[in-house]
Amino acid sequence: MMNNYIRRITVAGVVALTAAVMSGCSDDSDNLTPVYDPADYITFGTPSFVLNGGDGSAMSRSTLVDKFGDGGVTSFNVWGYCVPRTIDGNSDDWNAAYNVKWPQKSSYSTPDVFKNQVVTVDGSMMSYTDPKQWKAKSNSTADVETSYGYTYTFIACANGGNGTFTMSPASGMGVPVLKFEMPFRGGSLGDNPTPLDHKLINDALIAAKFDHTRRNGKVDLVFSHILTGIRFRFHNHTSNDLVIKSLSFQGRFYRMGEFDFSGADAKRSVKTLSEDSFSGRFNLMTEPQTIPGESSQLMGYSIDNPDGTTLLLLPNPAANPTSDVLALGDNKTIIVNYTLNGEEREWRYENFKLSYVPGANVRHTANLNFVGNEFTLIFQADNDLNWEDGSDNDIDIN
Repeated sequence: MMNNYIRRITVAGVVALTAAVMSGCSDDSDNLTPVYDPADYITFGTPSFVLNGGDGSAMSRSTLVDKFGDGGVTSFNVWGYCVPRTIDGNSDDWNAAYNVKWPQKSSYSTPDVFKNQVVTVDGSMMSYTDPKQWKAKSNSTADVETSYGYTYTFIACANGGNGTFTMSPASGMGVPVLKFEMPFRGGSLGDNPTPLDHKLINDALIAAKFDHTRRNGKVDLVFSHILTGIRFRFHNHTSNDLVIKSLSFQGRFYRMGEFDFSGADAKRSVKTLSEDSFSGRFNLMTEPQTIPGESSQLMGYSIDNPDGTTLLLLPNPAANPTSDVLALGDNKTIIVNYTLNGEEREWRYENFKLSYVPGANVRHTANLNFVGNEFTLIFQADNDLNWEDGSDNDIDIN
């Protein structure tokens, strides 16, 4: 009868075989979804997040997500590794599956457990098709007992949206390298910069669980954001209304990042701007926004979106304020068109460089302080940590 049921594996809270309740659920056995015991099958617990700098709960189009399931990430993709190949690559090395740590076998591993398997998130239920049993060399008592010491590594990604995740090698032997590409190519600046739509950039997440064993039971994955979030807050230090008509952010930005899983942590790198980048202008406002006198407001703020609009970009982990390696890209320019006392004005901050390095998994706020007739720009992480006393080189912009 089991073959008549949907072969879908599900975990929710305490896991137990549900065969005992089959007859009481429905007369149509094809509608039943059995729950598999994590002692025998590979199952996933409810995934979680590592969040740095802000709660990431903004409902803006381009935003850091903070939950799985309804209203958040509804699925993730996973690759699973257990039995490596022999050095010549001709056969499985079952001896190296037992009690061998990932760094010692990563170069000889293949995704023999999962190859880009989609896991669906529905509340606290994690499910995927064609449930996988824990590996064993054979069904003999000795081999089954040994299988409890096999070490597994799981690598996962989620919610790339219009961006793209690609694993290499996809199926062959070698160190797994997960590549992420932003959803833009080429482009230009100059008098007519290429328009870029920030709504196309969804949050991108990765997770890895190293040296998991059958004895550990279900696989709990902890995801982290690979992009950095930037939003803008207007501070009006005058007694008059300040009307922000538009805010644009343009430049040449990093397009591709890679995560090397040769060791017990991901080695992150990005292609240089000369190797792979995209250029253009993000227009981040769709309608004017009025900032009353002596008040402040996030760009894009509304009752339905109290956290404002967040622009997501791919940061360079090799960036250093004292070197020529830039964190977000080059030719970065902020353009604000605004009205004060009925007079329309434009403010630009061209080709600026940050005196700190904004990191992945952190949302930053660019505070635009309007005092008298000038803006002052201060970048700040949303966890209230500042760099260089919170100021970008202590420059006042007229």
